[in-house]
Amino acid sequence: MESSPGFTSTPRFGENEVMFGRHDRFFCQGDEWYLHTREGYDVGPYDDKNDAQLALMYFVEHTLWPDQDDLHDFARKS
Repeated sequence: MESSPGFTSTPRFGENEVMFGRHDRFFCQGDEWYLHTREGYDVGPYDDKNDAQLALMYFVEHTLWPDQDDLHDFARKS
């Protein structure tokens, strides 16, 4: 189980190498999942990591954070 944002070795799309200090956006505290934004905010909680990942996808598509109903509707369409 993850307890805080950790470092990842996956480069971003279009990059050949990982930049030093980049960390995974998703982390778990207790049984709840969160995502950490570039701006320094923790968004959540979500039931699982998949929901946190869907919330980030929703935000990128709609430029706003989903409520639980919006997130489930979005997941059904994805």
